[in-house]
Amino acid sequence: MQEIVRLRSTGSVLDDLREMAKKGAPAGTCVVSRVQRAGRGQHGRGFHSAKGGLYFALLFRPSALPDELLGFTARAGEAMRRAVREMSGIDPAVKPPNDLLFGARKLCGILCEGSAQGGRQEYIACGVGLNLNQTSFPPELADIAVSLRMLTGQYYAPRPALLLALRYLSELCP
Repeated sequence: MQEIVRLRSTGSVLDDLREMAKKGAPAGTCVVSRVQRAGRGQHGRGFHSAKGGLYFALLFRPSALPDELLGFTARAGEAMRRAVREMSGIDPAVKPPNDLLFGARKLCGILCEGSAQGGRQEYIACGVGLNLNQTSFPPELADIAVSLRMLTGQYYAPRPALLLALRYLSELCP
């Protein structure tokens, strides 16, 4: 782990990290925020990122060729499933390629973006939104989103949750 940049609020941790990657940030750089105003998921869909969730992005600088990294997002989903299981005892399902579900409700979203040049993978920025401590969601999401706190009744300290998630994710790429 190189550096953890902590923010109270941002547009998108993934956008912040992508800009840092373009400026040469080292592998292991992480951006974490309490709130995202413009969190997004696959195909540009919005991701509700209010206070209570864990929103972070981790930078990888793989030595592998782009074709060797196919399935990276699915592997990130599996890593987050293991982290959630260890921290809470909840064993969510992975909905390929980028969601963790408990029943039919979304617990976590993962979005990986990267840049390749000259046949080499320059970087991968892996963004994660984990519904950690929310006790409710807006009416339009109430039937499709769930948090660990809603499932277990327990509060999850964000810092240990982040460190556990980073431990599992850091195993994804040399």
